[in-house]
Amino acid sequence: MITVPPSLVAMFRALYVAVVPYPDPLRRRKVRATATRLVTCSSWPELEATPEQVAELSLLRALWLQREVHRALRWRQREAATLLARSAVENCILGLYCLRAEQPLQELRGENAHQAARMFEYLKDVGLVNDVIVDCLRAEAAQQDVGRRLPPLIAMARQVSEVSTDSLTTDLYKRLYIPLSTLFTHANGLALLRHVPKKHVKIKPAYPWAKRSAARTADACVGVLAAEIAGPTHVAFGYLRKYGLDHSRRVVPPLPAMVGRQAATTLKLRLVPRLLRQIVVGYMYFRSSEGAAASHEARVAHLRHTMEEVIANFGLDMSDTAQNCIMDQLILILARPTSAEPMGEPADNGADSP
Repeated sequence: MITVPPSLVAMFRALYVAVVPYPDPLRRRKVRATATRLVTCSSWPELEATPEQVAELSLLRALWLQREVHRALRWRQREAATLLARSAVENCILGLYCLRAEQPLQELRGENAHQAARMFEYLKDVGLVNDVIVDCLRAEAAQQDVGRRLPPLIAMARQVSEVSTDSLTTDLYKRLYIPLSTLFTHANGLALLRHVPKKHVKIKPAYPWAKRSAARTADACVGVLAAEIAGPTHVAFGYLRKYGLDHSRRVVPPLPAMVGRQAATTLKLRLVPRLLRQIVVGYMYFRSSEGAAASHEARVAHLRHTMEEVIANFGLDMSDTAQNCIMDQLILILARPTSAEPMGEPADNGADSP
């Protein structure tokens, strides 16, 4: 009998949670008020600043980005909301890194110097300044920490995960920051193909993300960052962290959103009853005594036939090689034997185990 792997169940549960509406204006207002109170400094102490105060600046920026994301979505500016959400992820990782790194202030000042020198490059090209002036400005921005630089964002995310034994930062980077940078921010082939939906060139690009995911991303960043700044001993720590994790679980990654949108646009409404019937028939086969008694090869053949019929209803723009590769992997997951016998071989009760 077929058994549904827990990973597959978790994936469908995550997709279900992501598409269900989750309005929480009162809860968001309470979290924002609590997070605002966590910012203790009213004037910036310059060189006497601590890593905690830098993290508080990140929290202030996270609160501003959260407000701007919701405002952009209210005005149906989804592209702007997505770019703001990407900035929120980057800002959240930086804030968490400042709380966990050994010398974040020196690295920040060194990064400031490097970026300041880059901004003055065009003045050198037009002859308004020379190298001496640029070096002086770099030293002023670095505050004697010219040689230090912030590590790449992925390195910061990994370092935070290693110190806190929590993979949330690497999850945000891999699940959201990379696809958002690829599809929305950087110039590349995938970003250009957004202007070719259904093989027709259009000025307005396709939106390869869920509608509310940008807001949920910004909400998650505020909750997680505020909880880490508050600390486990703070009375609101559990509430803030739960708020951040709840919204993080409701963010649909861009790749599943793209696949779902394509499937929804290619699937014809009249084929929905047939599609559901095929899924039910395939499921009942594995639940029946015939499916339980069948060999592994028979289960694989039946599952492949059902999946071919289901995929044919969607009419996906995908090569046969890619479809076969995806089906092979899904069959490997779904049609695995329920006992310890090897796939495709009868159980040998008399053989010695290795």
